[in-house]
Parts: sequence; structure tokens; C-alpha cells
Amino acid sequence: MPSIVQFLHSGREHRPENPPSNNYKDWNKGDHLRKFLRAEGEYVLNNSLKKAELCFWGEWEPQSHVSPLLQNGNKFFPKWLHTRDLIHPIPNKPKLQNTDPFVFDHEFKYFVCHQVKKKRKSARVVPTALAKLDVGSLILFGSKATDNGNAVFLLDTVFVVSDFIEYNPRVSPLTTQHISQAYYDYVYGKLFSPAGPDVDLRLYMGATFGSKVDGMYSFVPSQVFDPDRKAGFARVPFNNSSPYISPEMTQGFKVTRNLTPNQVTSFWNTVVSHSRKVGCVEGVHFY
Repeated sequence: MPSIVQFLHSGREHRPENPPSNNYKDWNKGDHLRKFLRAEGEYVLNNSLKKAELCFWGEWEPQSHVSPLLQNGNKFFPKWLHTRDLIHPIPNKPKLQNTDPFVFDHEFKYFVCHQVKKKRKSARVVPTALAKLDVGSLILFGSKATDNGNAVFLLDTVFVVSDFIEYNPRVSPLTTQHISQAYYDYVYGKLFSPAGPDVDLRLYMGATFGSKVDGMYSFVPSQVFDPDRKAGFARVPFNNSSPYISPEMTQGFKVTRNLTPNQVTSFWNTVVSHSRKVGCVEGVHFY
């Protein structure tokens, strides 16, 4: 049976390196943070795909070029606009962060974050409920914030599980037989190289617009990039109006299990509607 997951990750924004490199962000070696990104992609309009340059909130831990954005007094608006720097060869240094979820591929991917936890009074790690999600499950990635004293969940990525590969980083690691060389180099290999813990995990693939699951597809709330517009936009806010989202949560995840496909699809439609009401389109593919 599918589930709906509220997934919390840090909402803080990456900023450029200190001068004189204040127009560049090096590969992150610290905590996972968000970037307000600009990239070519495809979005949904009138139930068909359109190509455009898009801007959106997401995770991209490798290098990026950075430019400042105008501020309008809204603390939820981004301060910086990032464009990815796909340098080659890809650096092979310790402590370079992986990007998870990853939206820069044919389909979205999510492979490890929050899927493991340390067992009490032991150094051993064990899988969580997020390593056991069924096809048709809906994962809402976002961050906790406070707006005029009220908790709010800021949504950045909508992930619909279409398929998965079960793997064990120690016993049966992912290789380029399962994933692209680029995904291995940019993401998987940055965490599990040469090997990881002995625990059973899943690499999840997201449903695409061309291959929906129960009418749903994965997307990032986006806007078409306007070169004359010098400001960004806030992530999609959710308050206490949903039984599946608890805005007061600060970390971890919330799983609502054993739902029917109709229940999941109904809430996915609610998320799409809410995202559109605040001026976003569904970015479904980023190059």
C-alpha cells in the first residue's frame, strides 16, 4: 500500500564563497542546504510539456556560479541565483556532499537520506520506513519555517515513486550497470566509495510526466525564468490544513501508511493546485 511522506531537510540557503570568489560556490563539504537554481528544462502547461529556462528551489551540492537577487523584504525569497557548473573531470576529494533528491536526470532519483538510522546503544545502522516505500508513494521534500509566529512547511520537491532498485552499499552496491556514470560520480560515489554500511536500502526512481503512476508525476514547483525580473520566489507554503503535513516538525520525516491509491492521488492533486495558486508551474525535467 502506498504512503505519503513529509520529508524534512534544511531550508537554509547556500551563499557564495567569501570574496574574491563571491560569484562562485565550491562543492559543498558541510551540511546539506538549498539553492535557488536556474536551468533549462520542461514544465507542464495545459497537460502538455513546454521547454523553457526555469528557476526553482532545489538541492545541488556541486559547484555553481552565483549572482545576487534583489530583496523585497520577504524573508522566504532567495538572496542568490545559482547556475550549475558541470566541470570535468569531476573532483575526487574527501567530504564532498552528495545531492539527494536528484532532479537533473531523465527521472528524479532519491537513494539514501533518512533511509538509515543508528540503532540505540550500538554503532550499527538499520533501515527506516523510508527504505520500504511502495510504488505509488508520494514524498514531499521541504523545510520548516516560521511565519508571523506560525509554523509552516516550505515545499521544494514532489516525488512520486515509480520504481526502485534494492541495494546494499557493502554487499551489493550500485554500479554503472544500474545507474549512469554521471549519477555515480556526482551523487552515489560521493557517499559510498569504495563501500558503505551493511544495510538494505532502495534507490527510488520518480514517476515522469510521460510515465505517470496513478495519474501522478514528480515535479519541482518552478517559474519560467524572466531575465528582466531580478527577484526570486518563495517555496510553496503549507500550514496545518492537511492531515499529512505537520508544519511544526523541525527534522526527520512523517509517514502516513496504508493509504489507497485514490487517497494519494487526491492529495497530489491538492499539492498541484496549491503550487499553481502561488504562481508556480510543475518543472518535470531539468537538463
